[in-house]
Amino acid sequence: ETRRKELEDLFRMVEAASGDLTRAESIPVVQNDPMLQTLKSEILKAEQSISELSKKYGEKHPTMKAARSDLQVLRGKREQEILRAVRSVQNEYELALSNERSLRQRLSSTKASALNLNEKFIQYEVLKRAVETNRQFYNALVTKTKEQSITEQIQSINVWILEAAQVPDFPIKPRKYRNILLGIIVGLFGGVGMAFFVEYLDNSIKSPQEVEARTGLPVLGVIPRLKEKNKKVEEAVLKEPRTHLGESYKALRTAVLLSSAEAPPKSILVTSMVSGEGKTSTAVNLSVAMAMSGYSTLLVDGDLRRPNIHKIFGLGNLKGLSTYLAGVSDADIIMESPVKNLSIITPGPVPPNPSELLGSDRLGEIMKTFKKKFDIIIFDSAPILTVADSFVLSRNLETCIVVARAGKTTYEMVRRGVRSLQDIRANILGLVINAYDEKSSGSYYYRHIDYHYIGDVGQQ
Repeated sequence: ETRRKELEDLFRMVEAASGDLTRAESIPVVQNDPMLQTLKSEILKAEQSISELSKKYGEKHPTMKAARSDLQVLRGKREQEILRAVRSVQNEYELALSNERSLRQRLSSTKASALNLNEKFIQYEVLKRAVETNRQFYNALVTKTKEQSITEQIQSINVWILEAAQVPDFPIKPRKYRNILLGIIVGLFGGVGMAFFVEYLDNSIKSPQEVEARTGLPVLGVIPRLKEKNKKVEEAVLKEPRTHLGESYKALRTAVLLSSAEAPPKSILVTSMVSGEGKTSTAVNLSVAMAMSGYSTLLVDGDLRRPNIHKIFGLGNLKGLSTYLAGVSDADIIMESPVKNLSIITPGPVPPNPSELLGSDRLGEIMKTFKKKFDIIIFDSAPILTVADSFVLSRNLETCIVVARAGKTTYEMVRRGVRSLQDIRANILGLVINAYDEKSSGSYYYRHIDYHYIGDVGQQ
């Protein structure tokens, strides 16, 4: 009760300051919070840094913008820390109130148990006396039984065997064959039922028809799962264009080129929900397929956090998109690739602020130059649900392709990512289902592709 009353007074103070962060911050328990004191110190340092930088740079200088952005982040963290301290006081008060109620209930229960124990003790004494009486009767009965047994042994008894006992051919119980048969039947139905139950709980992407029905977006292509461990999926179109995998990327290329009635999109953003879904391999193979069709194609590695395209093509990465956007290098960042008609822009060194660089005006300026020089521009970007880089890039690109991995990406993840893109009015061209296993799905989709593919081999 004492603890609850102390916390209740503190809770009333916090409740009175609800909605007023300045008043809430003046409460001693909030003011003495170590994390809040640390944030105040960092805010003071940030304000001093801005004051010093303002003497050297103007308001629109990137350094000043970064410093003010850091100050806003620290102030936001301070507000969150004040709210966390207030919620901590509220939680402690509610916990103390709950503990008081719990202890009162336990006290009442203990009192009732004590009264019940007295009643049981009385019953125990009654039963104890009954046990002593029964024990005396039992001893007397045992004595009489022994006397009777001795008397019977003295008398002679004649016994005749009327029918000899026979050993049975099989035991009555357990009936092994019946049990084994029942076990097989129950196990079979149980396994089938469990399989259907697991399939019902699985919310991951499985078939193109289901994806279109549940998301409302068209499926531009279905990429089969690469089963050979010694091969790289990024080299499918370049080294093995006539395999199922290579033809799937060619079909994706055709879908992209025919997606518009007037002209195919010139700039395309390739992204996914999370990492590991195949967005980079899709961007690389789609770019190679476009270049092999005669389109002058530019592949840009816009994933400034975990870049990989320069490793796939074996290119240097001392300068690239990040150095140009930061103003460190000029616009001469385009590299030639081993594929005809395909040029590549590597990401450059990983910057500390990728989102800010991708949102700069320099990207929009250089995109105008790229659109005049190339037929198709394909951007590989970071995943949607982890960082905001793709949202920033979509402002300078005409359309975007979302890659989802079959059996891994869930419909909830797709709905969240697509809703986020639609909120910023990004033009979504469609979905690409990657790592699709046609045998496990039993889908007619791939049987249909195989039919056309086998018939067209001789024409390619």
